[in-house]
Parts: sequence; structure tokens; C-alpha cells
Amino acid sequence: LVVAVVVFAMGGCGTTRSVPAASPAGKSAGSTEVALARLSRRPEWLFPFAQCPADAFPGVETPLSYRRGECADNIAPCLDRCQSADGTACYVAALRLQILNAPSDFSEALFLKACSLGIASGCTNRAAGILASEADNTVPWPCVNRTFEAMCQKDDPWACTMWGSSLLHGRGMAPDVARARQVLPRGCRISEDDPACQVARKLLAEAASTSI
Repeated sequence: LVVAVVVFAMGGCGTTRSVPAASPAGKSAGSTEVALARLSRRPEWLFPFAQCPADAFPGVETPLSYRRGECADNIAPCLDRCQSADGTACYVAALRLQILNAPSDFSEALFLKACSLGIASGCTNRAAGILASEADNTVPWPCVNRTFEAMCQKDDPWACTMWGSSLLHGRGMAPDVARARQVLPRGCRISEDDPACQVARKLLAEAASTSI
């Protein structure tokens, strides 16, 4: 469910933008438009969203569980549940807004809200979104790396892949190839077919050819 940016755009994590499908006719289309207008007013319960994800995370993880296609035709119910402190609903709404090519700050704010409600992948996605939005020389690496490391400790696969990449390539720190080799296999926690695992495997091959 989560995809990130390593050195190249890998999709998801608040970074991939898909071509939006045509809006469905009728009530659901109108409801989605109303939801987008609601977000454009930058409600106080969601904006601003400047906090570092590692600091927003409450420390106790909330399980992420949702049905595929949930809120696909109407984002409004997910926004309502998100406002009522449902972290999964925040996360689902963020993913849906990415598919719709909505302004990126909508999904980024929702990922951070999900993070603040205990959704580890929301924190990972928000950290990846920070990477995607910053020039190389302005990335707040202490925040980004703290987030990836903390969410990797929560067994979020993409967080481990991203944290391993930072360790391997020395992003915001001195390179630590040995530690990268320990962290990157955790990107394969779900399955070998998981995109996080595929990227982790490529990074592990790079690490294997790098002298310590």
C-alpha cells in the first residue's frame, strides 16, 4: 500500500500522481467536489501540518485496516471519520486524493493526521512527501531519517527500505553500510513481491558491492 521515493520516484507515500479517472456522475461526483472544496478551505483540524512525523506519532501504533475501494466514489465519509480521529480513514482519503491528482498538500496533511493517530505508514508517507517536495540541499534530514528509523522499528516495510537507503548512501549522516545491510531485509516483511522489498533487494545488491 505504501510506496516511497528512494533516489527516484517510486510512487505512493504522497509522491506519485496518477491520471485521474473521469468523475462519476450524480451524487458521488458532487460529494467528492464538495469534499475537495472543504479541504481547499484548509480546516483547522487538518491544517497547518508542519510537525515532523516522528514527533507527531503517538508512540502506540494503530492497526491499518480497510476495504479496497473504500471511499473511492465519495471521499466525504472518509474525511468525516478522519476528523473524528479515525486514522485509517485519514490514510484512505490521502491515497484517494493522490489518485485524483488533488493538490499535494491535501494528501500530505491527511498522511500526517493519520500518523498522529498511530498509522505508521502515514508517517512514512509524510516523510517521503517531504523528500519529494524539497530540493536536495534543503531536505530536513534529521526529521526525515528519524521518521524512517522510528517507523521501521514499527515494522513498516517502506520505512525500513527508506531508512536503509539513507544509511547506505549517507543521506543526512555518514554512510553506514553495515547497518544498512541489517535494516534493508526488513523491507521484505510483507512479501518478496512487495515494491518495498523489490527496492530493498536492489539496495542490498548495491550494499553487497560496497566495501565497508
